[in-house]
Amino acid sequence: IKKIRTRFGGNFSYNKSYQFINSEENTNESLVRGMNASVGTNFTKAPNVTLRYRITYVDQSNSARPSDIKTVTHAPSIDFDAYIWNSVTLTSDFTFNEVRQGGSKQSSFNIWNAKLAYRKDRDAKWEYELVGNNLLATGSQVDISQSIIAFTVNERFILPRFVSLRVRYQL
Repeated sequence: IKKIRTRFGGNFSYNKSYQFINSEENTNESLVRGMNASVGTNFTKAPNVTLRYRITYVDQSNSARPSDIKTVTHAPSIDFDAYIWNSVTLTSDFTFNEVRQGGSKQSSFNIWNAKLAYRKDRDAKWEYELVGNNLLATGSQVDISQSIIAFTVNERFILPRFVSLRVRYQL
């Protein structure tokens, strides 16, 4: 039992604000609920895996609009870490994120990173790493949100696929 870790969590927020636009009252309401869970292993010799899942519900209403906006975000992820042959370490992580509004997909992206490291033994000064970031070549991540004043669409550009060889010396 000590080798398995679990975690559950959640959040809740409610916001209601009033404003006047051209002498007309405008009411904005936002209700956010989120849940997350993870389960993972904590072995010293066997590979370790951690699975996570996060879901967020956002309901937004504005008295100036005829319909409410309902957004659901799904975000599963997995981390893997293994120490192999007493000299090689393999780590990898994958994250998927999907945003839906009104049942239709608005945006999604996924990121995969991996690292293979070699060190002759635990006391060796030299370490060699082959590191790959954004191996699926995801170009950008889009976030859609609403505030009191406006709808916003934020697009964050992600660095392109990048593979590097690193040599490390420990003093």
